[in-house]
Amino acid sequence: MRWVTYLGLVLRRVWARRWMLLGSFLGATLVIALLAVLPLYEASISGIDLLFTLREAPDTTVDLSAVLSMTEYTAEQADAGREAIAEAAAPLRTWFPTSVERTLSREVVLIPIDYPDWLGLAAAWREAGALPEATPWPQTPPEPMQAQFFTAPDLAERLEVVTGAWPPLEDPSRVAEPILKVLVGEKLADVNDWTPGDRVILQAFASQPSWFEIAEVSGVARPADPDSVVWDGVDPNWVMYLSPESFDVWLGTFRANPEADPWQRAERGLHRLGASRTTTLHLDREAVAMEAAPALR
Repeated sequence: MRWVTYLGLVLRRVWARRWMLLGSFLGATLVIALLAVLPLYEASISGIDLLFTLREAPDTTVDLSAVLSMTEYTAEQADAGREAIAEAAAPLRTWFPTSVERTLSREVVLIPIDYPDWLGLAAAWREAGALPEATPWPQTPPEPMQAQFFTAPDLAERLEVVTGAWPPLEDPSRVAEPILKVLVGEKLADVNDWTPGDRVILQAFASQPSWFEIAEVSGVARPADPDSVVWDGVDPNWVMYLSPESFDVWLGTFRANPEADPWQRAERGLHRLGASRTTTLHLDREAVAMEAAPALR
């Protein structure tokens, strides 16, 4: 009987305070909901803000770049670097579906071919008996002009030929008298007063006396899109353009006919010339979902 009486008193008190208890329950529920919802709301706002930042940021801020620097350029090392970059970029292709590649050599010095007449000196040396110790190797001028070689897989699409024409692709090891034919930038041509057919001797700074080549201007070119990321850090007016195939051959070594060479060289090419290959991955902003934005940051 006591338990019945006690239970009745408890129920009576609860009933008397039913509205206060209901309010407390609803208040506690609201507090718990706010504790759970506010962090989600803040995370959502942060995600939207980050997504907006990614989509509005300039390309140089959100694009990814990989640079392979080679102290001595070889096609094999460059190809291995391309494969390594492609493998590393594979997990990111959802957001970075396109890439731009370019290769830029170290500087070479420009030696005028007629001041003095190096070909004439070489011919006179051969007629005199071709003594090795007297070989008239071309000498670098006191204040030489410099230039770099530039190439890209889609180089033909990136250039507009102003005068002249694209040089034909040929294997210099199969030509009796190989000549390196190049396209040149407009300012480089203007300063040197070059027109198609003009020739110049090219030599790397850290070269042996016999490591040089004669280049012939095949044409003058300008970029089709000067604002493309492929020109980032490069002035296209001051470089010499080579196709990827010519770049690989001439920045290496190849066997040549010494009898056809004025200096009787059996090995040719601008070997031991360094270069840097840059690959830029472009962010596709529309492919970035809000939930992926924090990971991409």
